[in-house]
Order: sequence, then structure tokens, then C-alpha cells
Amino acid sequence: QGEAGEEHAVGKKMAGSKAKAHGAKFRSKTLKVERMKLLEMGYQAEEKRQFPIPRFPLTLASYVLVFQTDDEWISGEGVSYAKLTMQPILDKLRSADIIVREFMSSDNKYMFALVSIAEKRQKMIAEIMGEYELIRLRLQKLDDEMNEIKGAGAWMHFQGHLAPHYEKSTEGTVFSSCQQQHIIHFLLNDVDERVLGPQLMQKEACEPGNSILEQLQIDEKIVDHFPLHQENKREWLEKFWVNSYANKQPIEDIREYFGEEIALYFAWFGFTLKMMWIPAILGVLVFAAQIISIQSGSVDNPFTPLFSLFVAAWGIFMTSEWKRLEIIYQNEWSLAEYEDKESDRREFVQNSKTYKRLNNITSKEEFYPDPIWRSIFLTASVTAVSGVIFLITLTTLGLEVLKSSLGSIEGGSEWIPRVIGTLLQAILILAFRWASEHLCEYFTALENWRFDSQYRNAYVSKLLSITFINEFFPIFCVAFLNNRYQPFGAYMGCPGSSCVDYLEIVVSIVFLTRLVSRRVFEMMRTSNRPNEESVDDIEEEVGRVENEFKKPSFPGIDHFFDSRVVDLGYILLFGSAFPLMILIFVATSIFELRGRARQLLFSLRRPLYRCSQTVGAWGIILDIIVIMSIVTQSAYICFTSNAVLYYFPNITMYGRTALALALEHILLFIKIVVESQVDIPGDVDIACKRKLHEKSVFLDGLGEYDEERNVAFYTSDEGYAEYAQ
Repeated sequence: QGEAGEEHAVGKKMAGSKAKAHGAKFRSKTLKVERMKLLEMGYQAEEKRQFPIPRFPLTLASYVLVFQTDDEWISGEGVSYAKLTMQPILDKLRSADIIVREFMSSDNKYMFALVSIAEKRQKMIAEIMGEYELIRLRLQKLDDEMNEIKGAGAWMHFQGHLAPHYEKSTEGTVFSSCQQQHIIHFLLNDVDERVLGPQLMQKEACEPGNSILEQLQIDEKIVDHFPLHQENKREWLEKFWVNSYANKQPIEDIREYFGEEIALYFAWFGFTLKMMWIPAILGVLVFAAQIISIQSGSVDNPFTPLFSLFVAAWGIFMTSEWKRLEIIYQNEWSLAEYEDKESDRREFVQNSKTYKRLNNITSKEEFYPDPIWRSIFLTASVTAVSGVIFLITLTTLGLEVLKSSLGSIEGGSEWIPRVIGTLLQAILILAFRWASEHLCEYFTALENWRFDSQYRNAYVSKLLSITFINEFFPIFCVAFLNNRYQPFGAYMGCPGSSCVDYLEIVVSIVFLTRLVSRRVFEMMRTSNRPNEESVDDIEEEVGRVENEFKKPSFPGIDHFFDSRVVDLGYILLFGSAFPLMILIFVATSIFELRGRARQLLFSLRRPLYRCSQTVGAWGIILDIIVIMSIVTQSAYICFTSNAVLYYFPNITMYGRTALALALEHILLFIKIVVESQVDIPGDVDIACKRKLHEKSVFLDGLGEYDEERNVAFYTSDEGYAEYAQ
């Protein structure tokens, strides 16, 4: 009985342990499912990243320095001057409490040094950067049960003694990988001596305008430098942003990973795409009406004037709603009072036409451009841009005359020469576009602008001045000049009595050629996407760094805005001429949005953090296009289309002119009224004020912070009394 009792007890114990194990396994599985649900809802670093095991580099972002090797280094024979150049730099990095890992490239041509900073060091540097308003974090906000509410706290610049009260990034760290790389870049360039950087070289040894990293690259001590992607977050963005077409864009995660400038671009892109669904659907209906009306000999129909007015009004409301949304983002991200403290451009400082003078207000020396040469180069730029515009205008008129002449030959088709000529026109538009980009870059560089924003605005203004004529004048020519004017004394007309049918063909060919060509070029650029999987071992990590090294740098956000704004110009100016164009544009935009995202994540190097309060000059340019749309649509209704006769059968040319002016003034008045109502929504304003109040109460509750109570007092080697952590 005793043995049986023991066996029963042992069996019961084993059964109990199995039950516990099964229960633990079930709970583990349940927690895993719940965690996956949280991950599906939004990016949140998994447990191993929020509570990392002590193994580098689970939570630390990396910045890459690239060094050239030589034959002596590889063979190990003789003196390697490349190694002698690299080693002092790495020694200085390590002596400054910076973590450095070294990898040799697969072809042994380069040595990659991955630079990271421990979190304790990051906080010290971030506090100094906070004084420049370069590092901002959200304060934690807790509910009644002391659970954190994500994204609900107020923003403030980083202060070390408040570190426990800041909200962690979704990557599980105090600073996101984007902020960490911003900190590393700040440290390596020794922007502020208080960060006790590695001093890779003396600032006095740098050429004026060069940072330390730029000077090292010019001196060929390093080959290149760039930030590295954070793999977990990039994989999440690929899944829930690039490959997710049905869900909303994770704008907050994009802001955290890239910065406000890029996040605002994708917010603007998504907003314009969302706003185009209604005109796209109406455009399909109007296009169907055009097909039905072809039986009468023309695509012109009674719905054309109504759709034209709708497109113009839609442009007004779209721009005003974006301005309201932009204000919401400014308040949500605390950008309303943000001021970009720009430094002088390197090219400006090093220009031979730049001089120094004493500023009477600040009593400091500052650089200024030679006013005489600035005037000369500005005059040259205006002359060059005007010359290109004149050449484009002349070419367009000549080609239109040629198409009309060939189409009027007896016995021949009047449509074939015009279609072929329009295809040639579309190719010429692409060629002029390519040439104008290089021309604008050249003359903008000659103008010697001091700040980067000035340079960008000057470049964009020149490029779009040429682009508007290059892209839109051939269509304006068909819509408003054909059958009315005879340039050079030559006939320039449309087939039949109306230009509406011919205009629709021209718009469709030019616009579709533009979309297809851009798509082909983007596919060519992104076709060689590197195979980047997990990085569990050293070889895969080396391959990942090599892939990033081979990629081109981010060309700037203006490169993304440019093509999109011109596309919107086609919609706003000529959407009523080819109504199906809007649906085509919406369909391509869905894939283009994800294509841009994929390009940022996989085809280009990761850009450094950039903050921006608005979309900049592109908002003003879009306003100009909307005003052009009001004028164009009014003229199209009254002068190009004969559909106005459905409503005013006896209207004369004077009546058409009066109607066009009336429509234009009414639409402009609507624009003024609508934009006067643009303001921050009441609930958003209250929420922002509540955050500021809670922040004020929180800081008042902490009392004044005394640095001397939290640091140690000691005497430095030079004999000075100092306080330090």
C-alpha cells in the first residue's frame, strides 16, 4: 500500500506538473496572440526590445563610416597607409566612449565602421541638443489606472532629469533610431564642445562651410558616411505601409522614423489622393456621356460646363482643407512655433564671390554675396529661363502649324498627322524637362544663395516656370489659339469646327506619356533592389551594410513634390477636357504612393532627420495652380466648348466674354471666402491647450531643478572647480 501510495503521489505530481506546463504554454500562446494583435494595430517594439537582454546592438542605431583599404592591408605585408589613416580615427572614437564595430567588405576594398552611442551618453548629448531645439520628446501621459496613453503627452525639448517621464519611442528606446543617428551626427561633427566629442580633426583645419565629416571625406580620410536602417521598424513599415493598400498610412510612425518633413509629404500625398475619389467617379460619368454624345459628331455635351466648374471648385476646397490639416499636424507635433535656424550653405561660404563683413547688430562677422555679381547672375538666369521659354513656345507653335498643314492635305487623313505630331510633342516635353533641370541647377548655383531654403526656392521657381510652359502651353495652344490665330501667317486649326475632340486626344497622349515614362524610369531605378533579410549573423550584417553603401543618397523632398504637383496641374487645368484622366491618375497614384515608400525604405539610403513646419513653397505653388484652374476652366466653358449653347442658345461672343469674367470672379470670391475660414478646429485647439496646461502643471509639481544637487563636485586637471554627472 505504501508503494502504491507513493506511485499515486508521483503520478499526481507528474500530472500536476504537466498541467502547469500546459497552462504556462497556453498562457504564453495567449500572450503571444495578444501581443501580435497589438502589433497589428500599430507598431510597438516587442518585449525583447523594450526589455532587452544585455547584448549589443539590440536597441542602438548605427552610423556608418567607410574607409578605403589598400593591397598592403589585405596582404598583411609592408606598411598599410590606409590602415594608418583609419586607426587614429577609430581610436579617437573609442576614447570618446563611442561604440565602434569594424567589418571588411566582401571584395576587401572597403572597411566599414559602425558607430553607435550608449543610451547614457545619448541623454547627455540630447540635453545639449535640446537647447538648440534639435531633440524633442513627448511627455508621458497616464490614465487613472497609471497606464500610459500613447501619443497623448505634450512635447518639450529633452532634459536629462526628466528622462523617466518621457514617452518611449515605438522602437522600445527613449530615442528613436532617427534621433539616435541625429545625435551621432551632432557628436561626430563636434557642433558643441560640451558634448566632449571625439574631435576627429580640429574645426580650424576644416575649410569654411565644411563640417568635420565633410572635410574628412574631402581629404579622402573616409570614403563616405551614412545612417543605417533599423531593421525591425523597416520590416514593420514594409508590412503595414508599403504592402498595405487598404489601411491608412502610419503617419506617426513615418514621422518617428524619417522626421516631420517626409511625414508631411506623405500626409499631403495621401490627402490629395483621398480627395480625388469624388472627381474621379464624376469624371467616369462625364466620360461615359462623352462616348454617348460621339454619335452627334462631338464629345461635347451638356455636362462638360458643369464638370469644369466642379473641378475648379474642388481645387479650391482641396487646398483649403489641406491648409487646415497642415495646421492640425503643426499643433499635434508642436511645430507652430518651430523656427529652422539655417546655417550658411557650404557652396556659399566657399564661393569666390562671397565676402565677410561685420554685422552692426550682432557685432559678429558674417558672409555676404558680392552684390554686383549677384545682380549679373540673376540677370543671366532670367535671360536663360526666358530664352528656354521662348524656344519651347516657338517649337510648340511650329509643330502645331506643321500638324495643321499635313492634316489639311487633300486625300490624306487629318487625324493621323496630328496624333503622330502629338506623340512627338510629348517626347519633346520630356527632352525639354531633362534639359531644364540641368539648366536650372547650373544657374541657381551661380546665383550663390546663402541658405538652403533660398537655394531650393530659387531652383523650384525657375524649374516650374519652364515646366508650366513646357507641359501646359501645347495644350493651351490647342484649347485657345487654334482656329483663332495664325502665327507666322500660317494656318493653325483643329479638325472640324470645334477643338474639344482634338483637345481630348492631345491631353490624353501627353498625360499618359508622362505617366508611363515616369513609371518606366522608376522601375529601372528600383529593379535592382537588394535582398535584405534578417541580420542574425555577421555575414548578413556585412551584406546589409554593403547594400546600403551602394545605394544613392536621398535627393531631397523637392524631387518628390515636383512631379506630383505637375500631375495635379494637369487635373486642375485640363481634367474637364479628358475626364477619364482623373481616374487613371488616382489608380496610378495608389501604386506611386507605395512606390515612393518602397523607394525610401529600400532603394535609397536612409536620410538624416529633417524637421519642417509646412510643405513649404509647394503649398504656394498649388495655390497658383488653383487660380490658373479658375481662369482656365472659365475660358474653356465659354470659348473652347460649345456646350454653353445648351444653356444660352443665343449667346454672342461678347456674352461669352462676360460669362467667363463672371464665372472667374465668382470662383475667386469663393476661394477668398473659403480660405478666410481656414483655422485650427475647435476640438484640436482645446486638446493642444489641455496638453500645454498638463505640461505646465507637471513641471510646476517638480519644482526648480538644482543641477548641483544631482552632480558631483570635483577639481579638473587644470585646477578649475566643476560639476559633472
